[in-house]
Order: sequence, then C-alpha cells, then structure tokens
Amino acid sequence: MVFSDFEREFASNIFYPHINKYEATFEYEEWLQKFVMSVSWRLIVSELSEVDGMEPYHRSAFYDAEEIWREILTGNLSLSSDPFSHHIFFLNDVVPDETAEDLPDKWEFYINRGIDGTPILGKQTAIYFKFPQIICISCIQPPEDPEIKDTKIEQTGEIGPPQEIGPDWGTFLVNRAEKVTSRDVSESEQKKIKDRMLDDLERVAESESFETYIKKKERELANHNPLDYLNEACPICHIRHDLVEFLPLRPLMREEIERMDDKNEFVEGIYMQGELAIDGVSEDAVPTFILSTADWTKIVSLYTDVGWVVENHIDHPEDTTPREIGQRATEEKKKMYTEWVKEQSE
Repeated sequence: MVFSDFEREFASNIFYPHINKYEATFEYEEWLQKFVMSVSWRLIVSELSEVDGMEPYHRSAFYDAEEIWREILTGNLSLSSDPFSHHIFFLNDVVPDETAEDLPDKWEFYINRGIDGTPILGKQTAIYFKFPQIICISCIQPPEDPEIKDTKIEQTGEIGPPQEIGPDWGTFLVNRAEKVTSRDVSESEQKKIKDRMLDDLERVAESESFETYIKKKERELANHNPLDYLNEACPICHIRHDLVEFLPLRPLMREEIERMDDKNEFVEGIYMQGELAIDGVSEDAVPTFILSTADWTKIVSLYTDVGWVVENHIDHPEDTTPREIGQRATEEKKKMYTEWVKEQSE
C-alpha cells in the first residue's frame, strides 16, 4: 500500500499550517481519517510479534483493528465500515497537572519536536502517535474515550483548538516524554519508531514518507524566492506574492509607518535599530512592515529594483484580535532579521 497521498495532504493542510501558526482550525476530508488510520495500522503491523504475547483482551482488539484497517486502506471496505474512532489533538492546548519542577527536562523538546508512537495497553486498547506539536490517537477498545473532547476525526469536517484531554492523558504524555527523551532510548531505537510509523511498508520507491516530505518542504520554504511567483499564488507556501505598486521604491520611514497605523487595526515596522542596527542605515528606515486589518495580516517587504512584495498573508482565526496576530508576526519577523544580521557580522 502507498500512503504518500494521505501524508502529503496532512503535511500541507494541517501540519505545516499548524506549526507555522498560519491557521487555528483546519478543514479536512477523508484523507485525514485515512492518514491517522494508516499510521496506526503500520504501528500494529510493526508490533505483530509482540501482539501474540499480549493478554487476550488486547490481542483480539489489535487483530480486529489490523484486519479492518487493512481492508479499508486497500479499498475492500468503505471508510464508514471502521467501528473505531480516530482523534487529533493540537498540543498548544495541553496543560499537564505536574508542576514545572516535576516535568521531564526535555518536556518542551518532546512536545515541540518529538516524534513518537506506541500501542496503549491498560484500561483501554489504543494506538498513540505524535508529531511535533500534534498527537493522534486511534481508540480501539472501547472505541470512544470520554476524556478527550473536540478531537474526533469524522469523514469530513473542521477541527482545531480549543480541545480537551483528561488528566490520565496528561500523565501519559509526561511519562512518554520522560521515556523517549531519556538515555534509555537510543538514537537507533528512536529512528525505528519513526521508520515504522512513516515508511511505506512495501518500500515503494516512488512514494515519499511523511518525514522525507517534511524535510523537503523545509528546504523549499527556506530557500524559495517570492519574486519567482510575483503576483500569483505561490505553490511553495500557498501565499499570493502581490506587488504593492503604490508604495515608493525605497524603505519607508517611521513617520510613514505611523500614518498607516492611524488607518488600520495594527501596523508595525521592522526598524534597523538596536541589535538590528547596520552601519550607514537609518534607524528610522523600515525594510519590512506588518499590517493587520480586521480580517487578515500581511507581511510586506522591500525587494531591490522590484518594490514592496507581500511575503505572507494570514487570515485571522476566530477568538483572536488583529493586534495579537500582528504582534506575533512582528516578533517572528524580527527573529529572522536578527539571525540574518548575526550571520552578516560573522
């Protein structure tokens, strides 16, 4: 079976928009349920040698799930034939009961960057797996879990925060973070976790694993030039890089930014001052500004001999204010400029 289509849809429609904070809620179709199902199925298959040694309660549940999911993924059964439930939870909402002192040393690393996957054997039978800032759960026995709310994946729909997971799941996450980031789990063992989650089990040469796709997208996003897609929708970042023709072909000055701020919800310039100061460049000069209306925020930068170009466009999620989104975008852009200035001075 080739799963690259599901992986690609998940990466481009949920994973990247979430970690880059482009969106707070996500529309999806059947590919999301099939993606989570396919990863859970691969985890069961990779553990078949261990399944035989499990208690009958868990063993029969895993074998049932493996057979049903295989038949669905190969097209022999319809998606509606799945009696189990699949869930996705965005980890920006997780607040463990433990105090900061009780959390594992690498808790933030696990939440923000860790990849993990394991069967769950306890009061329930389930499959758990995790990508950076996102966890997925396939509930097998029982097929529903009242401790997790607003997380269930239907065949089509919209999903995102706010969500809830109960204290048992919070404790489980802390324990997994401790185990996966401890020295007890070697790098080779962690690689095996990724491989069994993400590699096509038939090793189809033309299929891309999710991990490979992510690395490819990271390179593309870091290196792509908005000018290559001027005044059109960019196939790399999905932003329309429009040329703002009414602005002058030079850096804007502080007083010009302040005048724009009087007419919009939020406007902030990136001023070349402090740690961003460059010899010969006025501290009042602005090579990039962030502008927010009631509905969207844009990051606009000056490109030599071309003019001002929209680098990013963010539609505002519900329950946020234009100022919140604008300030967040400004902070992220300042970090990028700071790193660039440091590189130039080295």
